[in-house]
Amino acid sequence: MSLFLWQPGTTQRLYGDWLSDSLPRGIAFYAWIRQLIFTGEAKQAIGLLEDYVQDELCQGWFLLALAHCAAGNLAAAEVALQRQLSLNSTLVATRLFWAMVMALRDRSERATSLVLQTGVLDRPCQGGQAIAAYCLARGSKKQMAHQCLDAAVESLASKPARMGAIGFWGLTALALDRHEEAIQLLRLSVRMRCYSAPFLHATPFLKPYATTPAYRWFSHRMNKVFMAFPDR
Repeated sequence: MSLFLWQPGTTQRLYGDWLSDSLPRGIAFYAWIRQLIFTGEAKQAIGLLEDYVQDELCQGWFLLALAHCAAGNLAAAEVALQRQLSLNSTLVATRLFWAMVMALRDRSERATSLVLQTGVLDRPCQGGQAIAAYCLARGSKKQMAHQCLDAAVESLASKPARMGAIGFWGLTALALDRHEEAIQLLRLSVRMRCYSAPFLHATPFLKPYATTPAYRWFSHRMNKVFMAFPDR
């Protein structure tokens, strides 16, 4: 997974000409779909997934939603997430991603409702809580989001290696106008090669903050890693 997410040029040179046609459908295929999404090939990922997803393939619907989100079609992403939840209503990650999409679409009350359904706010700081805090920060419960971020910053200071989704905490800091913390968190997400960094680079969640120093640094740094390939 590290190769797929953080060495996209190497992955493309080694596997790009044949892998998508040769992989058996399943976990390996999904890994390649993620690589396409995170390297700016969301439309290709959508084409591969639309020919493949079936009612029983929950993970396929999630990745289709991610690809639509990366392509800027949030309404289509929401439809795919609803389809996945219709197959398995217990999926917390799917409900949180749906909440993120709602928050980005300025449907903050719906986003908050989805977050509260997951129960992640009652758990210790982790990736799900970072996403929840972002959704709260985009709505009327900013004080709760501040409290979550305070706890995360304190936890990061003592055990950064154990903290997941550091980039999502950076996104939350931006949503709360805590810009110094945002740039520190986004820098840490890149340095530690957190999975949240390529996710945020590929999707539009950071774009409302495009004029901030944190966004400019993050975008510049990630573009060096995930630059477009000249032969594609």
